[in-house]
Amino acid sequence: MAELLRSGDHDRLTLEVGRKLAWGWVRYGLWETAVAAGLMLLPLAAWTGMRRMPPGRTVRVLAGGVVLVAVINAVGFYLLASDTPRVLRNVRSLQDLVGDSPLAPVPRAEGPPLGDVRAVVLGDSTAAGTGNRPLPDATELDRACRRSAEPSPGHSPVPTTGAC
Repeated sequence: MAELLRSGDHDRLTLEVGRKLAWGWVRYGLWETAVAAGLMLLPLAAWTGMRRMPPGRTVRVLAGGVVLVAVINAVGFYLLASDTPRVLRNVRSLQDLVGDSPLAPVPRAEGPPLGDVRAVVLGDSTAAGTGNRPLPDATELDRACRRSAEPSPGHSPVPTTGAC
């Protein structure tokens, strides 16, 4: 992909990205259908066993359940994806694809200026220590960000900015 981007061959890039996306959806559909079929087989197998069905009929019932799940999934995927090519033809940017929303203003950080420090540290639930002992005297922001008194090593329990 990086080579295609550098080459400027956008038609080939579009084709390759489209192929990879399509194959990803096919793989997802196959896995989802296999899982759904497995979940369908469990109660059907139990039901045929409780009814003491003969082996031939049991196989037909189980096969029918798998076919039913596959057909329902295929119809569902078709209904969800049938309009996708038309919609994607109108996408010209990432903003067209995912949309945008106005950003909320970030409050100015409190505290003394840090001089020549030019770093930004981003964290997640691990960095915040989510699930550990809560901060004593936690602020509303601390609770909203699920900050802990025991964050992961290398992270201070109380951030220096006013955002999560």
